Amino acid sequence: MTRTAQALLTTSRRLRVRNLFLVGVLPWFALTVLVTLKTQALGVLQERPQPFWPALGYTAAIYSAWALLGPVFLESARRILAAGGSRHIRGAALVLGLPLALLIHVGLFSVVYWPVYGRTFSSPGEMIPWVLAANMDTGALAYATIVAIAVLHRRRAAAAAVRESVEAPPAAAIGGLWVRTGGRRQHVPLEAIEWVATAGDYVEVHTGAGTMLVDSSLSAFGTALPPSEFARVHRTAIVRLDKVRAVQRLGRGDALLELAGGATVRLSRRYRRALSGWAALG
Repeated sequence: MTRTAQALLTTSRRLRVRNLFLVGVLPWFALTVLVTLKTQALGVLQERPQPFWPALGYTAAIYSAWALLGPVFLESARRILAAGGSRHIRGAALVLGLPLALLIHVGLFSVVYWPVYGRTFSSPGEMIPWVLAANMDTGALAYATIVAIAVLHRRRAAAAAVRESVEAPPAAAIGGLWVRTGGRRQHVPLEAIEWVATAGDYVEVHTGAGTMLVDSSLSAFGTALPPSEFARVHRTAIVRLDKVRAVQRLGRGDALLELAGGATVRLSRRYRRALSGWAALG
């Protein structure tokens, strides 16, 4: 195993341990404390104070079920975020996952804790509707926490993928980048890149040989490109300047850039200022 592979394996293991702590311990401990304190405060304001320790125990039981299911829900959220396609569709899938996650959580809680908290119910199934109604708000908060962790992890992983490409062996890094695509690392020569576009949580790298889907954000990918050769021209696109064959002005500072490969990329006036010294816009 090469030194680079060993470093990647070590980093991967550390990320797994950290993610286990983030999903399995930290958020549920924090939510248990916060929700218990909220319940205590409401009880005082409503002049119906509740014993602290029983309230803490019940809240801890609720979130212990979330802690058990957290890794499963996190992986599901990560798969949805990585699916590509329309951002609206992926967002809708995450929203539709909320009622399913609530039912699974309440079902697990009712089965595990029925002997403790279900004495007035004849079975765990009879307990489910009551637990669901009583914990819908805290359940939604727990689900939102899992989705937020998945989004944060996705963004950090995308930025890390491009940072790793900059750490490629010097001989290979001189003329190109090491990128992560399809679960493997691939070298892409800089001169082959015509333009780069956003594709959900990925970027599409357009070359003369075709299009490659790379695990990165556009901003992170752009930091690895030499600014003398590439420029951000739109919030969704970066182009290689010497691949621009014609500029069609649209007014108000906007323009269409016609590239050597036949593609047309929009130049936004927001990014035009950064290209003020470029001869093609003179």
